[in-house]
Amino acid sequence: SSSRVAWRAHTLCTRRGVFNLGPWELRLGQPFGLFLVRQIYLQHQEILVYPPMAVLPEQILPHRGQMGDHRPLNQPLRAETIAANSVRAYQPGDPLRKVHWPTSARRSELFVKDFSPEAASNIWLVPDFYSLDHTESPAAQQVDLPISKAAEAAAATAAATADLASTEELMVTVVASLAAALLSAHLTVGLFACTENDHVVLPRQGQAHLWPILQALAPLHTCPAHPLENALARAGALITGRDLLVVVTPSLRPEWVFPLQHLARSRSGSGRAEVILLDPAATAGGWAGEGMLAMLQALGIRTHRLRSTDIQLISGYYGELSRWEFTVSATGRAVLRNA
Repeated sequence: SSSRVAWRAHTLCTRRGVFNLGPWELRLGQPFGLFLVRQIYLQHQEILVYPPMAVLPEQILPHRGQMGDHRPLNQPLRAETIAANSVRAYQPGDPLRKVHWPTSARRSELFVKDFSPEAASNIWLVPDFYSLDHTESPAAQQVDLPISKAAEAAAATAAATADLASTEELMVTVVASLAAALLSAHLTVGLFACTENDHVVLPRQGQAHLWPILQALAPLHTCPAHPLENALARAGALITGRDLLVVVTPSLRPEWVFPLQHLARSRSGSGRAEVILLDPAATAGGWAGEGMLAMLQALGIRTHRLRSTDIQLISGYYGELSRWEFTVSATGRAVLRNA
């Protein structure tokens, strides 16, 4: 008689990046080794593991500050451009010149064009992936994940916390969390990262824009191709005078400071750039970056020191994947369950 055996494996991914599962090989045999059956499945599945998310200190968020700081970010002028980025339902008082007739005809009701404010500002996040500016991550420890989900989540959080001793992982976590916080504040956020190639995510608003940023960040690692000063020069073609540039780096080299100042002031004349200096040390003292911090602040560049202990990782931020499954009971009844 025929029979069926099914099993499932469950684990938590603690290393960000893009990975492939497959091809698969299944070996079936008899206990005495009289015969062996091999089945090979060539299908493979790509898995994208997002970086961990964390709660950041309020003072490092670019839209926080004294009254009047970054006013264009919070209260853009309502001057209309010629580019409409979406449509919305007609409201009493909307001028007829704004009606989007193709959408109105398709939906059998009036829709108007929604214009972006002309003075709306963009926030560009620029992480530093120059390998010589970073400390190497500690050796990964292989651990057997516990069976219970609560213990698994605790183990995953512990592994991610250990990784924050690496300035690369600390930087990626900060950039991802910063993007999530700014997007939730209804700001327009973009990403420019320079490794062997340029990785650009154009600025947009809305929580849905977080996923393209995370997808771009997940597979990136440091390399010796481009120092931060070169990355800033390459980003200059994308940044306008209304944009705010936020650099996240552990670098204490002075070579990139004046290119950053020149890029900010040449665009707007007001120094629209901020820097988050990473310090992987867990203690308050013993940091060699006090001179760099003072120099940046003297140049009028808003700068914050961020230690790995200043952020709090969010356990289970992405939640669990679920899907609806149909099963058939012994009596032939179809049962729908959420797996």
